[in-house]
Amino acid sequence: MLVRKYCAFVSSTFPWVWGCCLTWWVDRLLVEMGHRSTSAPLCNHSQLQYVSMHCYATAMAVVGQSVYSFVGRRKQFHRESILLGIRQPCIVHLGLCQIGICILWSIVVACLIDVSPWLCYGFILEHRATIALVAIKMVLVMVVVEQKLYEWTLKRAVMVETFEI
Repeated sequence: MLVRKYCAFVSSTFPWVWGCCLTWWVDRLLVEMGHRSTSAPLCNHSQLQYVSMHCYATAMAVVGQSVYSFVGRRKQFHRESILLGIRQPCIVHLGLCQIGICILWSIVVACLIDVSPWLCYGFILEHRATIALVAIKMVLVMVVVEQKLYEWTLKRAVMVETFEI
């Protein structure tokens, strides 16, 4: 399945994280057009006006995206369980993997997009390539682990169902 369709980038970032990135660009556009108030805190790298607000909004978007992504994956699992004629087993471990994948892709986006408010923090700015590389490697591992757990959960539910009959 092409490693869950390109490492689950779109399903783990759209629409919440992409909407957050759009607000970063709009803020940067407003700064470039001269709509900055002189009392706004400055960030030497990206010149975003409301760095803390953007960081909180990003964290909330990641939470929203994690829930959105897990609900979609749960619906997909439920459809497959109906086709197989089995009861819905516990899939909390799949939810945790989805949350991990969403967080890791958000880290990659926050480190690599130049208008990210997270680049106003010195540590992230100085180590952004390393942070992004580690997050991408972890995404690759998490996507494979999540796929294997998904298949294992379906197989386990089918085996339990056949033993009960």
